Amino acid sequence: MSDLVKKINLEQKFANLVYKDFQAKRFGLTPCCTPDVNEIKFTKWLCDYQDLKDHDDALEATPDLDITYVDCDAIVPVPDPTPPDNTPFPEPVETCRSIYINGIDQRIFVRASSASYSNFDYNKNHTHSVWVKLPAILFTGRSQSIDYIFYTRYKLDGVIDASYGMGFQYHLDVTPSGTTTGYLLYVLRNPNVGLPLNILYKTVFAALPTGQWLNITVTSDGATAAGTRFFVNGLEFTTVLASAETISSSITYNVADSYEIGAITNISGETGPIYTEFVIHSLRSWDTILTPAEILSEYNSGFKTVPPVLDANCVTNVECNTSTWDAVATEYEMTEDKNPATWSTDNALITDLVNDCPDGV
Repeated sequence: MSDLVKKINLEQKFANLVYKDFQAKRFGLTPCCTPDVNEIKFTKWLCDYQDLKDHDDALEATPDLDITYVDCDAIVPVPDPTPPDNTPFPEPVETCRSIYINGIDQRIFVRASSASYSNFDYNKNHTHSVWVKLPAILFTGRSQSIDYIFYTRYKLDGVIDASYGMGFQYHLDVTPSGTTTGYLLYVLRNPNVGLPLNILYKTVFAALPTGQWLNITVTSDGATAAGTRFFVNGLEFTTVLASAETISSSITYNVADSYEIGAITNISGETGPIYTEFVIHSLRSWDTILTPAEILSEYNSGFKTVPPVLDANCVTNVECNTSTWDAVATEYEMTEDKNPATWSTDNALITDLVNDCPDGV
């Protein structure tokens, strides 16, 4: 074994065989011809001995052992595993998908006018969480107010009326010079029932980055501003801009309400629609208040948690990666796995399902 090339070839063959054995044990990638690793080891040791003997005449074998000289070029590498000719490798299933709600007139919604749909009681403990990515801001040289509408609910009953309902969103004020001020806000509201206004409202300062995935969560006891809290990527924002807690009666709870992501269809008929723009991967709601530790666990260091934290209490789970395109209705549909309802896009394009999602999905 004085030939250096032969020595290198031997070491490469041995390393390859040991790696194939590791693949079989660790990943189940069993080669078509199972190698005898112990026999391979003995052969390598003998070859190592022969190589050393060539360089050291004083080297003696261990007494009382039979020395077998082997052809150290005869170790044949085990071929890569291959399936039977009629069983091709399965194509990978792509699940990294999100819906791009790109402004103007697009939304994701469920209307329960034909089937009961209610995901939580507004006057009891509840939590809402979204995975979203906000777009870069285009400075226009004038003041701008931008609403990123994560989740809204309003009374349907044949008449759209957002004075009954719930809103969870991020609001951004932009100056002509590009200075931005952001607010997370949450509101529960009934129409005026005498005085004061029947409302729970809270807004906190939050400067959210654009172009990266964010896990945004709000928890509420359905009654007080102190019992309503906001978290982004597991971190709580506590600097309050404004709040109100003049709940004088139960928030109207109606199974025939509409729920939307990315739009407010109408506000009591007084204004036109308000739309938004962002990429959303999922929406989840719980009929309990998640603790800060549970919210941090749901964020999971930037990785999507599957299944949800406190899965037994998770009452809404809209996963955009399950979207299927309806070419006739020109919309995406996604079935929620917590309630018997199908969420649909409005005014969507087939290109709005994008290959973009939080890490680990």
